[in-house]
Parts: sequence; structure tokens; C-alpha cells
Amino acid sequence: MNTKRVLSPKDLLFRIALQWRKIIVCMLVFAILANGYSVLKSYRTVLSSQSNNSKSIDLDSYKGSLSTDQISVVEKAFSTYKQYNHSFKSAEDYCQNAVKMKIEHEKVPTVTILYKIKNCDNISGLISVIANEVFSEKWIKNVQKELGWEKINSEYIYELIKISQADEQNNSNNSSTITLTESNDDEKVNILCIQIISTDKKTAEKIAYLATNELKNQQPEFQKKYQFFSMSKISQKFAIKVDSDLLSNQQWHIEKMNNFYNVLNNLTNNFDDNQKNYYRALIDSESITDTVQINEESNNSEEIKSKIDFISKKYILLGLIVGAFLACCYYAFLYIMDSGLHTMSEITDCFGISLLGELDTKNDQKSKIDNYIYRLFEGNKPIFSHNERMNMICAGIKIAVDQGKMSSLHITGTANTEDVNSVKNKLLELLKDMNVKITVGKSVAYDPISLEQLSSADGTVFVEQLNKSPYDDIEQEMEVCKKYDVKVIGSIILK
Repeated sequence: MNTKRVLSPKDLLFRIALQWRKIIVCMLVFAILANGYSVLKSYRTVLSSQSNNSKSIDLDSYKGSLSTDQISVVEKAFSTYKQYNHSFKSAEDYCQNAVKMKIEHEKVPTVTILYKIKNCDNISGLISVIANEVFSEKWIKNVQKELGWEKINSEYIYELIKISQADEQNNSNNSSTITLTESNDDEKVNILCIQIISTDKKTAEKIAYLATNELKNQQPEFQKKYQFFSMSKISQKFAIKVDSDLLSNQQWHIEKMNNFYNVLNNLTNNFDDNQKNYYRALIDSESITDTVQINEESNNSEEIKSKIDFISKKYILLGLIVGAFLACCYYAFLYIMDSGLHTMSEITDCFGISLLGELDTKNDQKSKIDNYIYRLFEGNKPIFSHNERMNMICAGIKIAVDQGKMSSLHITGTANTEDVNSVKNKLLELLKDMNVKITVGKSVAYDPISLEQLSSADGTVFVEQLNKSPYDDIEQEMEVCKKYDVKVIGSIILK
């Protein structure tokens, strides 16, 4: 009999797999903690960045190598820089981001919408209402959302729309001449022209659709201000046009940006290296001052929140992996350190005891995942009820008693649990019709009464429970049986 214990990797994996619920909980906890660490790290990075940007510059250290006149010249140049830099930035932003600057003047996608206005005494006031109240900031935001232009300045969208009064008699030429025409029925008739340009046909028509739809929705409101007039849509046409005015406008903005750039670039032409260093320090100092003011205004605002990475997929994944690894290690450690009986094969392989049968102490319904785990590690075993298994075990005991011509039998076990005691009592009840003396006792390793009963018996049956029956106590029971020459019929294992 080889009582040296050998751990089963398969059983270890099986025990860990059955803890899948707790492992998932551990994974979620570590994922939350890891993401929280990521948020804290991101927050500290933002604060550190603001702190670095807030470091002041010692301007006096740059003045030491300059004369009073040189300092005065540099500071005048810096004053000019502040005056023109904002204008240059605005001109540069317009040239880089304005939609108008991206349109080819020889191929301008244009949508022209004409409305007939009757009985309106103040057509210029009506145009103002449409421009300011119908095509409002709210409408511009809707355009930005529909076109994905959220980062484009609203002013760059406004300038794509031109609202004017056209002569009804010349509307085919899209004239912008502001004149009034009287019809034969003495009604005052005006033609309202809405012209929309963009970078392509699809975008121009989309803006036109949003414009006509908004005009239709808002028409009842501005009719209250200008009563006794009617407004009806005449036509909507798309065309590719050549626009020389657009070209002139683009050239003017580019020239404007270049002029500002040249002014700023020429400020230091006559400066020596020390003056240039002082000039750059003044610019950097001004930039830091602006940054500090922005940080103070937005220190607890949404702007700081927008810079923080609240969801880090990398750290969440890392947390899930670490949580699963630590949970598996924890349950593996418990398995290795557990002194109880691990597998049914230990009874036969280590102690040489035959297995009379196995009983499942858990009668509750297993989940689908648990059933899958059992099938994966134990295979598809035949399903028997608890009573059927008990009857088979009792039949095996009766056969062994008859073959051994035993007159007395002692039922014992190392685990003093409710399940083990229940099985012992059930065996006593089922075997009472045998013509032998049957006794039931606790572990012979600790109970003197049970030891005395065992010593006078011809055979014994062990009732053990996985994870509850101490391995060393089973070994001690085997030594007692050997000492008193008591035959071990077999063992019943409770799972």
C-alpha cells in the first residue's frame, strides 16, 4: 500500500473550474480597480501637465546682457507682436479650416432657392428676420451635427448661405438687384433668393434641405411680425458655377494671412541673439500666463474631465487577466494545502480500499455551466437516483459479508458531518435484515467506543467525504484495522 499522496492536475483544474462564479466576480473587481488606477493616473498626468505649463519664466535673467535701449526696442516689438498675433491666428485658422477656402472657384456647387413674397411692405426687415431668427445658432448646430462638422466654426457655415432680394422678371439670371415689382392685381411681389454653396453637391443639397425645412417650420412665427403677406416656394435648382468673387475672397484672405505673418516675422530682423532670446522669453511668458488663466477658469470644469481617460480598455483587460490569475492561484493554493481527501481514486490507489459506491450530497439543480464542467472532466456517466445507489452499495456489502462469513460489521468514517452520519444511519436501516451484528461509530482515530466496536468486528465499511475526511486520519484508521486484523470491505465516498 502506497499512502504517499500525489496531486491530480485534472482534479485541480476541475475544482478551479467549479469556482467560475467567484472567479468572474474577482475578475470584475480587479477590472474596476485597474480602470480606477488608470483614471487616477490620467488625472495626475493632466494636473502635472498643467503644472509644467504654469512654470513662470525669469525674465530678469534675460535682461542682464541687454542695455536699456535694447530692452525698450524688444518690448516695443513684443507689444506689436501681441497686437498682430491674434489677427494672424484668426487669418491662419480661416485659411486652414473655412469651408469657402476649400471650394474651387471654377466649380462651385450651388443650390439656388427662390420664394415669391406677396404684400410685404418691409422686405429688408423680412430678410433680416430670416437671416437672424430662422438660420439661428440652434439651426447652425443642427447643420454641424447632420454633416459631422462639429469642429467647424459656425461663422464658416453662415457664410455659405446668401439671402437676398431678386427681381422677379430676372430671376432666371439669379439677379441680386433689390427692386420691387407690382403685378396687375396691385399686389406687391418680391422674389426672395437663398443661395447655398459648399464643397460638393451632396453637402450643398443637404444644407438646402435643412434650410427649406427650417424656413417652413419657422414661417408661422415671422408671419406674426409681418402680417398680410404670403410666401411660396417657386423653385430649387442645383448648378456648378464659376465664381470670380469667391476667388477674389480666397486670395484676399491668403494675402491677409501672409501680411500678418510678414509683420511678425520681420519684428526681430535687426535683433542680436540676446535680444531674440529675451523676445522669445516674453512670448513664452505670455503663453504661460494665458495657460494659467485658462487652467484657473477650467480647473473644475468639463474641460479637465474631457482630458481624463475614464475608460481604459488596456487596463480593464489587464485587470480581468490579473483577477482571473490571482483567483485561480488562490483556489489552487487552497486545494494543495487542503488536508482532506481530494479524489475517489486516492482511496483505491493510495490505501488499496475497494470503492463500494459514490453518493452525491448536493441534490440541488446544477446550472448549465456546472453540468458542462462535470461532463468535460467526468464524462457522461449513467444517472442513478440516491436510493438506487444505496441499494447497490448494500448489495455489495451483503455479498462481501457472506463471502467472508462475517458475524459482525462496523460502519465508521473519519468525517463527522451531517451527510456522513445520515448515510451511516441509512446503511444501518437497510442492512438490519442481515444475520450479522452491525454497529455504527465515529472515527476510530479519536472515539474509544468506536475503536472498541471495530476491534471486536469481523469487517468494516468506511464512509468518507471528499474535502472533509482528513487524509492522515484515513491512514490511521487503516493502521488500526491492520493491527486488529479487521477486514476492510470497502469505502463509500460522498461527493
